[in-house]
Amino acid sequence: MPIDVETFEGPMFLSVGTNDQTWSSEMTARLQDRREKAGLPVEAHYYTGEGHVPGSEGENMHHALLLSFFRRTLAPDV
Repeated sequence: MPIDVETFEGPMFLSVGTNDQTWSSEMTARLQDRREKAGLPVEAHYYTGEGHVPGSEGENMHHALLLSFFRRTLAPDV
């Protein structure tokens, strides 16, 4: 069943490991492409060599990027 990413107009954060066996990076790329074609804000991150559950380094990178996204999009004036 398709994910209707075009109905949410706010900023969207997408992330995936390039070796994810549960949710492929190609599926994430399709979601990103659909958001971009709809003119909607999207930030996508592809973690090279990481699986569905990233290792310590990948997890740290993901949390840093996600926190940065939240700071910029949820509380830009703080």
